[in-house]
Amino acid sequence: TLANGALRVVGGLSMGARERIVLVQVGDTQLLVGVAPGRVQTLHVLPEPLPVQAGEQGGAGFQQVLGQVLGKRGDKRS
Repeated sequence: TLANGALRVVGGLSMGARERIVLVQVGDTQLLVGVAPGRVQTLHVLPEPLPVQAGEQGGAGFQQVLGQVLGKRGDKRS
């Protein structure tokens, strides 16, 4: 159940004064969500969990791993 620790924040990045991108672990699934005042939106469901080490929450390690994974998607957004 979720009460047994199956829901946790793996990491997050600030995207502005009041906006964040947060990686949430729900059981075996990781969700990348955008968080802003009054709104939480799923941005991406990861097919495989990111290999983020415990204790790296919101740090450079999370930012680097997220950048690598998003870069692999091949999106060329401008």
